[in-house]
Amino acid sequence: AGTGALCRLAILVTDIEAVKDTIRKHVLAEVPNEIQFIPYGTNGLRVFTIEGPSGETLEFCQKL
Repeated sequence: AGTGALCRLAILVTDIEAVKDTIRKHVLAEVPNEIQFIPYGTNGLRVFTIEGPSGETLEFCQKL
């Protein structure tokens, strides 16, 4: 019973540092300084989030 609006989108990437640097240089979005570690699966994930243009959360994840 939602409005159909996107609230959160997770994007799997292979080089999270490069993605973070590209977003910081080319996108008008505040990027956190630190990338978080989340225990998940065998080795965990590295993750950071930003706010998208419509207020949605964009989560970038790299499997370790």
